Amino acid sequence: MKITVIGYFGTYPKAGAATSGYLLEEGKTKVLIDCGSGVISSLQKYVDIKELTAVILTHYHADHTADIPILQYSAMMLTKLNEREHSLPIFALRDKENFKKLDYSPYCYGMEINPYENLIIGDINFSFIETKHSKRCIAIKAASNNKSIIYTGDTEYFDELAEFSKGSSVIISESSLYEDIEVPGHMKASEAGLLASNSKAQKLVLSHLPPYGNHEDLYEAASKVFENEIILAYSGLSILL
Repeated sequence: MKITVIGYFGTYPKAGAATSGYLLEEGKTKVLIDCGSGVISSLQKYVDIKELTAVILTHYHADHTADIPILQYSAMMLTKLNEREHSLPIFALRDKENFKKLDYSPYCYGMEINPYENLIIGDINFSFIETKHSKRCIAIKAASNNKSIIYTGDTEYFDELAEFSKGSSVIISESSLYEDIEVPGHMKASEAGLLASNSKAQKLVLSHLPPYGNHEDLYEAASKVFENEIILAYSGLSILL
């Protein structure tokens, strides 16, 4: 199983970069997790859009979904060019306003995530937990061949998330905040480190980074709490399990 960081900024991307987006691959299964601003452009450096198996969205904030309409247009064009044979499923929580917009028949369609049930896509088993954020959001565990990857989505630290993440091979954790900043629904780097430490993860990737300040400060804060490997996310970072 391999995960590649496509976009890693929160709020908005710096020039030439993207907000949240991650490509998860196992065999022929290729799943895009989140689809923020700039993701579709950057994604094509690593995979052809026609090869995507599915998309999973953690929540509907724009820095995680802004490129969904662009993805829908690409699926339409590739279908018309006979380069894509199947409709693209987009898995997400159901709500009153946004879920219905995932349907772009016959090219894409929305599929509801039940956070209390596992989801199998190709060779990958997904499980979920609802997080503590300003909009309903899920964290994701992707498992295959006794290896697991945790992606926190957007969230505050809470003990149940650490329990959900127990023994994971790698945690990709939101790290939106420097230590002197408090914003409900988000984590400081030290809290990302605490999550990794309490879950006994092997590796921590700090992501959903702020588009300002010195990211090395985030690394330093997390390293005071978590003793194993820590990586600051960057576009193209690939982790093979």
